Amino acid sequence: MNFGEADSAGHIQHSLDVVNTGTLAEINAKPKKDNSRVGTKSEMKEWEILSDEEADFVWQTIRERFEFNSRDNLSPFLKLPEPYQIYDIHLFTSYLKDKSITIDDEYYNTFNRYITDVFIKCMGSDEYIYALDWQHTSFKYNPNSPEIMPRVTHMEEFNVYFPDFYPDGDYYFFIASNFSWGYFTHPWTQELWIFGEELIAEIVKVPQIYLTRKFSQ
Repeated sequence: MNFGEADSAGHIQHSLDVVNTGTLAEINAKPKKDNSRVGTKSEMKEWEILSDEEADFVWQTIRERFEFNSRDNLSPFLKLPEPYQIYDIHLFTSYLKDKSITIDDEYYNTFNRYITDVFIKCMGSDEYIYALDWQHTSFKYNPNSPEIMPRVTHMEEFNVYFPDFYPDGDYYFFIASNFSWGYFTHPWTQELWIFGEELIAEIVKVPQIYLTRKFSQ
């Protein structure tokens, strides 16, 4: 399957390997991975699938605490505590619809590296955060793990897709295990909603070539 093509389930496949070419170097320097913390956490793999009971608890908490609304596009899909921010992330989804927009592997890989590093810094001593794909598989996610897992994994009866950091057709959420900060993508408005002081402090460091702030409260 080629980069940017959809599989039979409609999921878009993107390479997440870091590309060491210099295309974006003229625009901004690549983020440097902080390897000092790799291996300091438990031996947990990069991600593990939540049990049905765990997933039910996490989604119920999101519905109750943030009033998650997936049905009414005329209303905000979340009610986040302050401080929170909303970012325009349409460039990714526009590319998926219009291949005349030039985005290469390096653009995706560099963005993924930025967001991975943001999550690592926000986690502190936590072992994992939650990574959620609405009405699909839910995960415990440790971005600091040295054991990298494939983004698509074949199980006995179905494929498991780990969510992306940008919306490609579904709601993807990344949230602290204690729900103190969260990163939420909206597939229809092509927006990123975030809350939590520590997450905001790190996200604002990501270059505007990837994220354009629309609203701050």
